[in-house]
Amino acid sequence: MDAMDRQAELTKLARVLAVEPGDLAFLEGARVGSLREFRRAATHTLFDDGRETFRRLAKLSRLLPVPLLVRFTTSLVGPELAGRVASEMEPERAARMSSELPVDFLGEVCLHLDPERSREVIRGIAPTGIRDVGLELLRRKEYICMARFVDVLEESVLAQMMAAIVDETDLLRIGFYVEDKAQLDMLIGLLDDERLERLLFAANRAALWPEAIALMNHVRSETRARLGDLTAQQPEELIHGLVFAAHEAGLWPELLDIVAHMSAASQLLVVQRLATSRFFESPAFVTGYAALQARVEGLPTGQKQ
Repeated sequence: MDAMDRQAELTKLARVLAVEPGDLAFLEGARVGSLREFRRAATHTLFDDGRETFRRLAKLSRLLPVPLLVRFTTSLVGPELAGRVASEMEPERAARMSSELPVDFLGEVCLHLDPERSREVIRGIAPTGIRDVGLELLRRKEYICMARFVDVLEESVLAQMMAAIVDETDLLRIGFYVEDKAQLDMLIGLLDDERLERLLFAANRAALWPEAIALMNHVRSETRARLGDLTAQQPEELIHGLVFAAHEAGLWPELLDIVAHMSAASQLLVVQRLATSRFFESPAFVTGYAALQARVEGLPTGQKQ
């Protein structure tokens, strides 16, 4: 899973450093763990810079009533400074203030918050407020920012957010950047089988199988088995799309791990559906298919019919 994890880390690091992901191409050979450590260190450094000043501003903000503070913030302070100060405010006051700020302004503020340091502030905001801000971030296609908030949201709030997101491709893009894998597992657990099937079809339709494979490989074994068995029940076209995407992206090991978590019946179904695949024209595919067969006992040889 290193290739996909590295891609996610480089994209998140580019966001922290305010550069394009392509500008970090020289780091493509770096270990994923090293990239993650560097990104976290860079984030802490950026948010530590001037922190005492922001703490003093947070204390000074207590002198103003919330309605006046809201007007002052939107007209003079701006979202970037507001985000830095909000991280240092008392959670209850910051949450009350957020309920009176325009949603589009809050969406911009979120881009300058460190969700980990603002965990209590975020959890003090009403679930409907979180949902509205989340939809604003979604409108802006701020998938990385949304993933950072998924990392700290409680289950009940996350459930409301998932219910409000109607396009499953958005869920795939958000899930790709979620760092707390326990939260990712909880997110999947909130979705019923019908919603997960839509997720699989969305991956096939929008060429997001690499993101879907990454998601499947980052959840608990029980959840991986559920996703794998559900995938095996889908039409042949979808199975072919998944395997071809894994083949093209060099994700055979990750695909094999998903198959290994399926029930025996699901494993047999997947291999049988691939036995007549047009992809056997590729020698590399034959090699991958042979490895797939090796995971399942008593299956026919992988020859093109």
